[in-house]
Amino acid sequence: MRRVMPALLGITLAAVPALAQEPVYNDRVAKALPSSWAEPDCSIKAGNYLVGSGSTYLNSATLTSVPGNKKRMYGDAVEVLHRAILQKGQADNGAAWYWLGRAYMRQGDVAGLDSSFTRAIELVPQCADEINEYRRAAWVALVRPGAEFLQAGNTDSALVLLRMANDVYQEEPNAPYYLGILFANAGQTDSAAYYFRRAADVAGQHESLADDRDQATFNLAVVLGDMGEWAAAAATWEQYLKWV
Repeated sequence: MRRVMPALLGITLAAVPALAQEPVYNDRVAKALPSSWAEPDCSIKAGNYLVGSGSTYLNSATLTSVPGNKKRMYGDAVEVLHRAILQKGQADNGAAWYWLGRAYMRQGDVAGLDSSFTRAIELVPQCADEINEYRRAAWVALVRPGAEFLQAGNTDSALVLLRMANDVYQEEPNAPYYLGILFANAGQTDSAAYYFRRAADVAGQHESLADDRDQATFNLAVVLGDMGEWAAAAATWEQYLKWV
C-alpha cells in the first residue's frame, strides 16, 4: 500500500455521564491550565453548598505551593462534587458539572473532563465558549506530543495521545488527520479512511483550513483506492481536483 502524504498541520495556539469509570491521568493535561485561579467568565451560581465547596477546594489548591496539598485538594473537589451530583440532587446543576470538569482537568483526567464538560454545556450553554477554551488547552497539550511521537515512529504512544486529543476537542482537524496517517501506514485502511474523512469535514468548515482540507481529501482518495472502493475513490479525486 502506498504511504499517504504525511504533511503535518500547523497548530496555533448526552445523558448524565458515569462517574465511576476508571480514570486515566495525563500529566500534560494537568499542566495545560495556568497555575493561577480564574473565576468563570460565564454566569453560573453554585446553588448548593457542596458545589460551592468544590470550587473553594479548587481555588485553595491554586494558592498552595505544596504539591501534596494541591493534589489532595483537587481530589477533595472531585469528591464533594460527586456527592453533590449523586447524593444531593445536583445532577441537573450545570455549575456542579462545570466545576467537576475543571477539577478533572487539574487532575489530568481526560475522560472525566470530557464527560463533565459535555454535560455542563447541555445545562449552562452560556458557558460553551469558555468550556471549549479549556477543551482546546487540553487538546494542544495532547496533539503536539502525539504528532511528535508519530514522526519519531513511536506509534503506540502516538495512538494513545491522539485518541485522547480527538475525544476532548473536535473543532480542528489535526488529531483525526494524524490518526489517519497512523492507521494508513499500519495498513488499517478502514480506520484511516474514517479519520481522513473526519479531518476533511472539520477543515472544510473553515476557509483558513482549505489546504488542510485538500491534504486530508487527497489522502482519503489514496486509501479508498487501496481498499478497492473505486467509485468512492473516483468521486473523492474529482472533489479534490475541483479544489486543487
